[in-house]
Amino acid sequence: MSGRRILLAALFLAPLLGCAGKKPPLPEPAVEVPEAEPSRPGAPEPERAAGPMVGIGLRVHVAEARIGSPHAFSVSDDRGVMLRGDADATFVVRLEEGQVLLYTEAGELSGLASGPLRFEAAAQPAELLVDGARYPGAIEVRPSPKGGLNIVNRLDVETYLRGVVPLEIGHAGDYLEAAKAQAVAARTYTAGHMGQYPEEGFDLEAGVQDQVYGPLDRRHPDADRAVEETRGLILLHDGKPIRANYSSTCGGVTAALEEGFHAEGVPYLRSRADEVDGKVACRTSKYYRWEESWSGEDLQRILGRTVPAVTGKAWAGKSLKEIKVVERGKSGRALRLRIATEKAAYEVSKGAIRRVLLTPSGGPLWSTAFELKVKTSGGNVKRVTAKGQGWGHGVGMCQWGAMQLSRDGHGFRDILKHYYPGTELRTWD
Repeated sequence: MSGRRILLAALFLAPLLGCAGKKPPLPEPAVEVPEAEPSRPGAPEPERAAGPMVGIGLRVHVAEARIGSPHAFSVSDDRGVMLRGDADATFVVRLEEGQVLLYTEAGELSGLASGPLRFEAAAQPAELLVDGARYPGAIEVRPSPKGGLNIVNRLDVETYLRGVVPLEIGHAGDYLEAAKAQAVAARTYTAGHMGQYPEEGFDLEAGVQDQVYGPLDRRHPDADRAVEETRGLILLHDGKPIRANYSSTCGGVTAALEEGFHAEGVPYLRSRADEVDGKVACRTSKYYRWEESWSGEDLQRILGRTVPAVTGKAWAGKSLKEIKVVERGKSGRALRLRIATEKAAYEVSKGAIRRVLLTPSGGPLWSTAFELKVKTSGGNVKRVTAKGQGWGHGVGMCQWGAMQLSRDGHGFRDILKHYYPGTELRTWD
């Protein structure tokens, strides 16, 4: 461990040992942040920051993480700069007995943090590594009130969207206008969910809970262009950012908000036929129509795992007696599903239906827009077949529909009007 790589732990461990009560005033930084390095060959051009800063939960409630950078970088806590690392150095951050500890790759203790840790690269554009994946911006590590560590990527919203658009709608190619519509929808979703997880210390998660966000190597020039050419634009209704839901394939009919979520309906998220010029927009999706089938025994085993996980009620019984949709929404999607054994009955609703009816391959059922065909013998379910349409909750923009509309010559503004009627485009201040 070189002197350049790490400031000796004693410089910051000593004052920390005496601060169990009131925190001491912040000292002057023990070291200066390294000056910016010249960009490496092939590195991306510096990015023009825009919009507010957002915090993205990359890893949530984890035991440890490996963090470093291809460039020189600094590590700070509440008291200032703790240490700095050389290019390609990596540290292991762990939570032990409620404290955030920093170790070298060799296992040597390098620091005990006072408050969240912040990793910042010296070079521009900033580039940091989290468990081997490259991310822009800064990385913050903080304990979660629910246990474990939260690894948070802090960066401006436009840079964030460059990591969202290609993962949510793919590499644009001949559907650039759809990618632009996706950029606006994703930016609007972000605007409406700022401060969503204040206790956890970030705004949105990096997965399907919010918006899928990936590292630098998942970017694509077409997606970058879509973000840049819609810079700052969001959708408003009554002067506020809309709830900009979107999903893969609506199957020809979008769902009202209250069909997909436990929420009150809004005017711009109503069920409507997804047709333009007499043609279904998402007709080219492989999930436009689908079919899944289970034997009664296989489905009983699946439900025996998933129903308790979703409902919190123990599974009782050895024979599946009934499975039936008992309520549907305006779009025809299942709102309530009844399941019964010889000993108990259960009911699941809306999105939970997909989580209990796992496909034979193990994933959630493609959508709640399905019809069930049930074969019974001797009062027991012997085979269940679901014939359905679409993939996802079906609320808001249909991504496959948007792509087809783009190919058909429709611009992103028209696509957004089609899926979010009655909204207006404005710049996010």
